Amino acid sequence: MHGPLPLLIVTDQTLLREGLLSLMELTGRFRAVGTSTADAADALRARPVKVAVVDASALPNHGRDLIRVIQGQSPDARILILDDMVRPLRLAAVVKARVSGYWTKQASFEELRGAIQRIVAGGSSFCPEAQRYLISNNGRVRFRPTADAKPIARLSPRETQVLTLLAAGLSVQQCADRLALSPSTVDNHKTRMMKKLDIHKTADLVRLAVSEGIVDVD
Repeated sequence: MHGPLPLLIVTDQTLLREGLLSLMELTGRFRAVGTSTADAADALRARPVKVAVVDASALPNHGRDLIRVIQGQSPDARILILDDMVRPLRLAAVVKARVSGYWTKQASFEELRGAIQRIVAGGSSFCPEAQRYLISNNGRVRFRPTADAKPIARLSPRETQVLTLLAAGLSVQQCADRLALSPSTVDNHKTRMMKKLDIHKTADLVRLAVSEGIVDVD
């Protein structure tokens, strides 16, 4: 592609957004636009992009909702998630959503720029801390927790769904309705999940979910 690459930076942190915009523009390789999470869809409608750098801290439900918006508005866009730290459940969710990269804010700007260039070229780019949770099969990246991973990283997909919904304040009955399961099945998932996590109180479950970036703090 000739000329600067159209790039979107999505974050609700003004300083981070303005800093990344300035650095991207200084390279001369990007035509960067910054937006908040709430205005991201409008920004994409105004101008499709090739790359979206998305701040994970601004994304509810592991960022899956906004990822779908970006993929719907700019189907060819490559997405790179920028997180405060590697959170295994969030990493699993965004990998499932087929993002192209996941880096933490501990990365240098040169590392981030290199990651963007790799995904623009059609590859993927994950920071070293994230790579230990990932395997590549026929060119597709999949999440796989390591043997020494925290218990939360070893929850099954269904247990993760139940955790997310319970931590968001839903009852077992409401979880069952949302997941099209029986209340007893949801309760069984809840029991196994809380046993794996060695958690016995819903309040502790909520605190864990917030610290892992699974649900937002209101």
